[in-house]
Amino acid sequence: MIPLRLYESDVLAQQVADWYKKTPGLETDYPRLLSSHPGTYYTLDVSQTDSKHGETWTRKNVLETKADGVLLLWDNNALHNASRNMIVTQEEVDAAGWTWIGNIVYGGEWCNIYLSPKRLKASQPIPTNITHRYTVNLIHSIPNQHK
Repeated sequence: MIPLRLYESDVLAQQVADWYKKTPGLETDYPRLLSSHPGTYYTLDVSQTDSKHGETWTRKNVLETKADGVLLLWDNNALHNASRNMIVTQEEVDAAGWTWIGNIVYGGEWCNIYLSPKRLKASQPIPTNITHRYTVNLIHSIPNQHK
């Protein structure tokens, strides 16, 4: 057995996974994950290639594909990758039409949480009170983190 060191970003991925699992209705309405942090998939035991539960983080999937029922998680991992095809800025996510609902913060790490335009089951537009519907203690609306 080899001990692995957990960094703050890894603990953040665990916090995101816990929030996702514990938020009533979120897994049902948004069962597919699109995350810039690979640790989120690992923590949730979800494969990016399993079309029922995940999507692979690529520019095309983030900027062009807006399937119903997708929860998008953006953190600074999205800015650093060996493949240019996987680098997406926060401004590009915002311009692509995703609905921002807040942040999850752990220590000095944070990620923005976005929802696809439609829920999977209801296939209706997101209610205007979406922030209140999915808000839990781990989400912090921090305007200076979201530009």
